[in-house]
Amino acid sequence: MRLNLNAFIIVVSGTLLVNSCKKEPDSPPENVLNTSKIITIDSLRSWQQSASPGTVTIADSLNLYAIVTMDESQGNIYKALYIQDHTGAISMQMASAGNFVVGDSLRISLYGAVLSEYGGVIQLDSIDPATDIVLQSQGNDLQPIVKSVTDITPDDEARLVKLTQVQFLYAELTGTYADPVNQLSVNHMLEDCSGNMIIVRTSGIANFAGDDLAQGNGSIVCIVNRFDTEIQLIIRDIDEVKMTGDRCAGELLTTEALLPAGGQPGQSLALLTGLSEQRAQARIMPTFQITTQAAAAMKQQRHG
Repeated sequence: MRLNLNAFIIVVSGTLLVNSCKKEPDSPPENVLNTSKIITIDSLRSWQQSASPGTVTIADSLNLYAIVTMDESQGNIYKALYIQDHTGAISMQMASAGNFVVGDSLRISLYGAVLSEYGGVIQLDSIDPATDIVLQSQGNDLQPIVKSVTDITPDDEARLVKLTQVQFLYAELTGTYADPVNQLSVNHMLEDCSGNMIIVRTSGIANFAGDDLAQGNGSIVCIVNRFDTEIQLIIRDIDEVKMTGDRCAGELLTTEALLPAGGQPGQSLALLTGLSEQRAQARIMPTFQITTQAAAAMKQQRHG
């Protein structure tokens, strides 16, 4: 009986020993992002606006989720991205060039990042693409907001927009988007068929800097930028400049127009036509000759 009891004890002890050897392996703690540490672009912009014209260095472990709306691939921006979330958009300046592209969804660690302004434009600065950015997904299709020339305001800063029924001024059609030889940025005037104008600015190192300006009327997709109070558009992809249609009717005048006795050479075209001086001098047809009577008739027609 004693032998059987001893055998039972041995069996039980062995079973316990085997079971203790089958202990589940330790798992690493689950990495759950603290939702209280997620911030949106509108909050970043408000933060900087409250500190303007100073800067804000972020000393908290905040994270931003956003989609890339413009990348560096065409050379029109360098060491930078434009990003947008459901609350707004912002320019992001990076410590080095990155390989992120339009449509990438990013998680951006903001610890040590700086909010600042350049020419009045709010930007998120000092982001290291190698350590501060984590790619979440690709191919996200964020559509531009369709705007007219007169609809665009400083509140659209850094947003992706699309303009339709626009064209470059006739006076500028012999030019290129920028100066690739001297690597100089160039401003060109874009207008609608009512003569409302806005600047398109292109970098001299853009891939398409030496391309001829689009000659016709059509649509263009851009990022809204500005320098102080001057709104500027930035082309993100030359393939999104689709301006091959018929130009607006009624392109007029040149400051070298030959006037008869009823007018004086060099007389203000704004006075003759009722256009602003800038628009009158910009909307030209180089060999057009105008009489005072024709100018008066145009002025009457324009003002109904």
